[in-house]
Amino acid sequence: MTSGQSPTVLELMRAGALEGHTELVERASIAHDPAFNTARHVHAVWEAMAGGEVPDHSRLDPLDLGASVLPSLVLLDVLGGEADYRWRLFGSRHAEQYGADLTGKTVSELTAVNPSVEALRDFLAAVTRSARPGYFRLTYFSSGELKRQACGVLLPLRKGGPKTEVLLGATSWCR
Repeated sequence: MTSGQSPTVLELMRAGALEGHTELVERASIAHDPAFNTARHVHAVWEAMAGGEVPDHSRLDPLDLGASVLPSLVLLDVLGGEADYRWRLFGSRHAEQYGADLTGKTVSELTAVNPSVEALRDFLAAVTRSARPGYFRLTYFSSGELKRQACGVLLPLRKGGPKTEVLLGATSWCR
């Protein structure tokens, strides 16, 4: 960090000054919330791909999502059933807000830096297990003060088999 810049989320987590909280939110409760515009758009594209089932990852075409959405996407590989998750893609808007590109990193690596990330793993596992979309609000705070907030959706994808093997996330940084 250079002088005059605010610390990134990752720097605050490493310093132990930042805690996180992942909250599941009901789709109906965010129907008109502009913070979830990107999430609702990507969910609609996912539903069109799905045809009533969890779609196969091979059917995902980034062009269908739109160029403006791509920096807001993440793709996570499900490892060991649901034991861990690896970011295959960590969109540039996330890297900018978070302060690091997590592409190739695992949730367990983040948990080692800050145990509050365990709540994120629980949410990822719930979406993996249920094979249903999950809307969320991820909040980072320090000393009771809100630092950053991300609002989004996680969507399950298959890779040829019946189980969820990839999660597609679309998130907007609300604050």
